[in-house]
Amino acid sequence: KPIRPREFLNLIQNTLDSKNLPEEESEEKTLQKNILDREVFEQLTKYNNPEMIKQVYLDFLQECDQLIKKSKIAYESKNLEDLSNSIHILKGNSGTLGANRIFLAAQTLELSGRKGSLEEIPKQLNQLEEEIQSFKQYLNQATIFEL
Repeated sequence: KPIRPREFLNLIQNTLDSKNLPEEESEEKTLQKNILDREVFEQLTKYNNPEMIKQVYLDFLQECDQLIKKSKIAYESKNLEDLSNSIHILKGNSGTLGANRIFLAAQTLELSGRKGSLEEIPKQLNQLEEEIQSFKQYLNQATIFEL
């Protein structure tokens, strides 16, 4: 989680600016539209071939499945700390890999877990699972991995 101060400040400034300009889309709306952040993908391909990158995404999806199972068990046993920790890992990895909609769904769920909002969690877990499925479908159809 390296934080680059200049980029962080620019992001804050852009967010503040977008809130003052209602006709422009906010960054969150843009993230919601994009299943995969192409800039992140391009950065990853600078150092690896597309097939290796695709394998990284497939490994990420396997990890997502494991973390979702762990989160459901934690929720059923009312262990919100374990749930939040699992979702935090998923959120961080999805952000690093540019899986935008998974990131946003995980962010919302993590916050609910930390707040103790038990009634919101099942719906948010379902939403997160749907975003993971959408990402799987996208990877199966994407031509960006072809050489």
